Amino acid sequence: MGVRDKLPLMDVVDYSIVIDGLCKGGHIDRALDLCNFAKNKGISFNIATYNSVINGLCRQGCVVEAFRLFDSLERNDIVPSEITYGILIDALSKEFLLADARNLFEEMFLKNLRPSTRMYNSLINGCSKLGQIEETLKLLHDLQAKGLRPDEFTVSAVLNCNCQNGGMEEAVGFYSEFKMKGTLPDFLGFMYLVSGLCDKGRMEESRCILREMLQSKSVSDLLGRVESQIETESIRSFLSLLCVRGSIQEAVTILNAVVSMFFPARRGCGAGNLLGKLEEPYNGREMDIDSRLHESWMLEKASNNRHDQYTQITQLLDFNSYYSRIALLCSKGEHDKANEVAKVITGFT
Repeated sequence: MGVRDKLPLMDVVDYSIVIDGLCKGGHIDRALDLCNFAKNKGISFNIATYNSVINGLCRQGCVVEAFRLFDSLERNDIVPSEITYGILIDALSKEFLLADARNLFEEMFLKNLRPSTRMYNSLINGCSKLGQIEETLKLLHDLQAKGLRPDEFTVSAVLNCNCQNGGMEEAVGFYSEFKMKGTLPDFLGFMYLVSGLCDKGRMEESRCILREMLQSKSVSDLLGRVESQIETESIRSFLSLLCVRGSIQEAVTILNAVVSMFFPARRGCGAGNLLGKLEEPYNGREMDIDSRLHESWMLEKASNNRHDQYTQITQLLDFNSYYSRIALLCSKGEHDKANEVAKVITGFT
C-alpha cells in the first residue's frame, strides 16, 4: 500500500505539507508518486512545493530528473523562482558541471531574478575545488559589485582555491582582509589555511590561525557536536593544549578526523533511477554529464561510516584520566613533563 492509499481526503495545502515531509525524509519516489496522484485529481501545486521536490531530487544526486521536472514547470504555467534556480545551480556546481551552472545563472538574469550570495557561493565553490583561481576571483568581484556581501562560505572557498594553487601569501592576505571586515571562514576554510601553512613549514603562522580558529563560534559549535557524539568534554581543551605546546601537526590530525566525520564524500543515485515517476516526456536541455570530474582523492578517502571516525577521535582524545595531571604540570611550569604525558595520549613519540 502506497502513501496515497493511506491518506484521507486532503486539500492542496495538506498535499504540499506531506510532499515536503517526504522530500526532506529522503522518500523522493513517494513524493513524486503523490504529486502525480494529486495532479490526476485536478490539484495544482505552487512553485514552493515543486522546489521541495526538485531539492529532494538534487539531494539524492538525481540532477537529470530534477531538470526534467524543472523544464516541465513553464509548460504547466508555473514560474520558477530564485529558490528553484539556486537549488539547481548548487546541484550542478557540486557535480562540477560548471558550464551548465553558469548558463542557468545567466538564464536567471534574463528573467529579472536576483542572485543571492548563496548562489554565488555555489559557483565559487565549484570553481575553487577545480583550482580555477581567476574564475573564482572574478565571481567574488561580481558578487561584491552586485551589492552582495561575502559570507564565511565565500571566504572559505576562496581560501581553498588559493591554497590548492600554492598561493599561501594570497590566502593569508585574503584571510586578514576579511577578518578585518568581521567575516571569518567556516571550519573547512580554517582547515585549508592551517593545513596549507603546515605543509609549507610555516608552523608559527599556522599556530596563530589555529588559535583564532578555536575561538570562532562556528568552529566551537561544531567541536561541541563532536564532544556530544563521542561523549567527551575534552576535544577543545586538548586542541588548545596542543596549540600552546606548538604541536600543530597533531592538532591537524585530530581536526582531519573531524573533517572526515562531518564532511563525507557525496553519494548520489544514478541518472535514470526515477525516470517514469513523472508523466511528462523529457526532451529538455542536454547537460554536459560526460565532462563531470570525480571528487578529489581527499573526498574519496572520506568514509560514510561515522563509527570509524568516532573511534579514531576517541583514541586520539582518550586522556580523561590524564587531563588533570597535564593541567597540574602546566600550572607548575613543568611543560616538558606535560608534553611527555600528551605524547602518550596521542601516540606521538
